[in-house]
Amino acid sequence: MEKNKSYFLEIEQYCEEMCAQTSNIGTFVPLSDRDVENKVTGTNPGPFFILIAYRGALNENRQRTLSKKTLTFAILLKAPHDNANQQREAIDRAEWIGLNIMAKIDLDSINGTPDWMKNAFIKESVVYDEMQYENFPGLFGMEFNVDLNVKNNLKYNPEFWK
Repeated sequence: MEKNKSYFLEIEQYCEEMCAQTSNIGTFVPLSDRDVENKVTGTNPGPFFILIAYRGALNENRQRTLSKKTLTFAILLKAPHDNANQQREAIDRAEWIGLNIMAKIDLDSINGTPDWMKNAFIKESVVYDEMQYENFPGLFGMEFNVDLNVKNNLKYNPEFWK
């Protein structure tokens, strides 16, 4: 019997591996406040890719079940709290980095790399806003939201219910 597929760890690993492929992202921070605190404080210069939220929803037609995954991440850079010009430059650079990430997600969706990404990217779902990370003053950038439609064979598993 096919199991119901979860994607959280695969998507988190995908994001981490994507960040490792560029020198324009200094640090990947997984979905955890403890990790954020450990990685953004001190002398780590960034830029930071911070996975903020992961949401799922099921969509169905009779042939298959799709699972829409909504990822929220931030690209943040350090800037002095009293220097508005550097803050704006950080926000501008974060937008540039984020749009390059979207281009990579689009390419991976076209190529099916990894295989669960095949045709998953929903380009018109992408929205982004400027942000200042409230828990850590001095971090400025952009928050991005993107939807991915991944296959999810939603099957009843009697073994689970024993």
